[in-house]
Amino acid sequence: MKKYFVGFIAGVVLTLSSTVFANDISELIGKKVEGTAKVNLNGSVIGSAVVINGSTYAPIRVIGQATGLDVGYEKGVVRLNSPDISETPKKTADVLNAEIALYQSTLKSTKEAVKKIKENIASGKYTGDELIYLQIDLERAQKMIPKDEAKIAELQAQLVELQK
Repeated sequence: MKKYFVGFIAGVVLTLSSTVFANDISELIGKKVEGTAKVNLNGSVIGSAVVINGSTYAPIRVIGQATGLDVGYEKGVVRLNSPDISETPKKTADVLNAEIALYQSTLKSTKEAVKKIKENIASGKYTGDELIYLQIDLERAQKMIPKDEAKIAELQAQLVELQK
């Protein structure tokens, strides 16, 4: 059961965006790696991540390059740059519909994750650190819902504008 729980949490964490700050990284020194997780982009494995203290850490270069960002590192600073906007072609209706479908799928998964996390918290099976991690994951998931809904609305507005 614990394997499924850890797998579920890892999936939720990978689904949600999270930021790692320098203080968090220094706290990881000497910590035990609890497991690994595959990083998928549109169903294809692009790399792997490690799970430490219930948080998933994925390689920035692999994810950045897979999502079209220019990734660099100089003097202790990771640099992520998006491509030049003037070179970015306008989105077609098919692309916008695909993005809308992707965000709707993500939104559905996030809502299901929120429901499952709430059930796990209410079950009383988890205490201590496990309960804290569940609550953190719940807060992250709940913050993502309005962001995804806003992005869907923005994409739908772009689609309407394109169809005029």
